[in-house]
Amino acid sequence: MTNKVLLGLIVILFVSTSVASANDFGTKVLRVTGSDNVARFVSVYAKDYMAEHPGSSIIVVGGRTATGVRDLFEGRAELAMASRRLGPSEYEKAEQNGMKVAEKQVGWCSIVVVTHPSNPVNELTKAQVAGIFKGEYSNWNAVGGPDRPIKVIAVEDKHSDPVVFLKENLLGGQPYTRDATVVSAITTVLPKVLETEGSIGFCRVTDLEYRERRDSIAGHSASQGGGHGIAPKSLPKVLAIRESSGTPAITPPTSHKNHASVAAHAVDSSPYPVRYPLYIYLSGNAAGPLTKEFADYCAKRGMGRMMSTGH
Repeated sequence: MTNKVLLGLIVILFVSTSVASANDFGTKVLRVTGSDNVARFVSVYAKDYMAEHPGSSIIVVGGRTATGVRDLFEGRAELAMASRRLGPSEYEKAEQNGMKVAEKQVGWCSIVVVTHPSNPVNELTKAQVAGIFKGEYSNWNAVGGPDRPIKVIAVEDKHSDPVVFLKENLLGGQPYTRDATVVSAITTVLPKVLETEGSIGFCRVTDLEYRERRDSIAGHSASQGGGHGIAPKSLPKVLAIRESSGTPAITPPTSHKNHASVAAHAVDSSPYPVRYPLYIYLSGNAAGPLTKEFADYCAKRGMGRMMSTGH
C-alpha cells in the first residue's frame, strides 16, 4: 500500500470518528451529502458560514443525488444535495418515514456545449443544438459553418442528472442521432471532442473548470521546473448559446477559481439559456436549529426560495 493511499484511509477514518464523537458530545456538527455539482457551492457556503459562526462544524461530502437523499431519509445526513428535484417515489418514502421534506434552491449548473478548437463556428441557438443532437443537422454548413460532417459526442447515463435534464428539456425526450458516438460518462466528453475534428458534445461547467484548473496547475509546475510555463492546450472551444435567433449569444461563466465560479453561478442574474437549478433538502418537521439556519444561509447565498413540499 502506497503512502498516499494509506494517508487517504487515515483521513477518512479520522473524519468518520470525528463525526461520531461530535454527535455523542452534542457538538454542533452538520452532515451534508449528495450531488457533487451542488457540493461545489455548499462547500464554499460551509467554509464561509463556519468562519462567521465559530464552533459550528459542517462536513460536506459530494457524490450522487440519490446517495444524499438516501442518507437524509436514513438519518446519516441532515441535508441532502440534489441536482434535480425529488420524484414522487422519494416524497412517498419520506412520508413513510414521517418526514416532511423542505426544498431550497442554492445555485445553478450550466451545461456547456463544446466543439473541436478548429471549428470556426462560435455560437448556436438552443434549437440548433437540439437539432444537431437529434440528427436534424448533419453538416456544419447547415448552421453557418464549413462543409464538414458534424460528429456528435453524446452521453448515455440514466443516473446522470445533467444528461437527464438535457434529454428531457432540450431534446424534448427524443433520442440522440443514430450517428452519435455515445460515451458512458460525461467526464469523458472533453477528451473525445478534442481528438475528433468536426465534433460537438456537452458537459457540466464543473467538468470544464476541472480541466482548466488542471491545465493551470500543469503550466505553473512547468514554470517552477524551469520550463516555459505553458499549460497544455487541452480545452475545446466553448460555444455561446442563444435562447432564440433574436436574443444575445451567451457564453457560460467559467473559472477554475472556485469562489469566482460559485459567485457567477449562484445568483439568478445570468441569462445563459442551458442550465438547471440545484437544491438542498432537509426535514422540515424535524431539522435542528443549525440545519435550518445553514439551509437558510445557503438559500440566501443561492437566491433560492423555500418551496412547497406538497406532492
